[in-house]
Amino acid sequence: MKLPARHTILRITLPALFILGLGACTDAPDPAPDSCVVKGPNFIADPQFATFDQPRSSKKWHVSQHATSESFRYAVTKDVLMIEQIGVEPWSIVTQSPDPQSVSGKTLQFSAELKLDLTEPEAAHGFKLGGGLVLLAKRNGKILVNSNMDHEPHMGVSDWTTATIVVKIPAKTDYLRLGFINQAGGSIRVRNPSLRQIDRSKGECPLTITDS
Repeated sequence: MKLPARHTILRITLPALFILGLGACTDAPDPAPDSCVVKGPNFIADPQFATFDQPRSSKKWHVSQHATSESFRYAVTKDVLMIEQIGVEPWSIVTQSPDPQSVSGKTLQFSAELKLDLTEPEAAHGFKLGGGLVLLAKRNGKILVNSNMDHEPHMGVSDWTTATIVVKIPAKTDYLRLGFINQAGGSIRVRNPSLRQIDRSKGECPLTITDS
């Protein structure tokens, strides 16, 4: 199945949105404990992926992939997003950019339910293998937070599992982008994404990463 023409794909030869190289291949930290309490609204727009197939001016989610070949296909069925590799390019990212001013200075929990069916790709590459959550925060072009699949599982086959990262968005952050990556063979399915503030009055919640 070919990608519908209404999807606008940003084709780039280098992973400009996220640092995806070998340096990211360390083991992911332990996920946030169940004691972490969130409060307030979900800062993610369209968590049901209802606008995914709409014109670019209306959609909340946008697709980026490596290089020029259409190597991934995308589908939304009953509020579940699927990203499946069908070609040789190494990665594809589906992202959105929440308002950075609304979350600047806050400690946030980014989570989603994931179902993985991921294998080694036929075309080997040097990027971190797997699929899952990605989040990037910048200020004046400088990377402040860069999280790339910092959760388990992010590779192999799994039933629905909630993946979670906890990050502190530095003050005066002026760029925030988050979403889901497939950087392996096979597919990843995503549902119920959430970006919510940690309620620190209910106790401390360990950060998944402390710097970029």
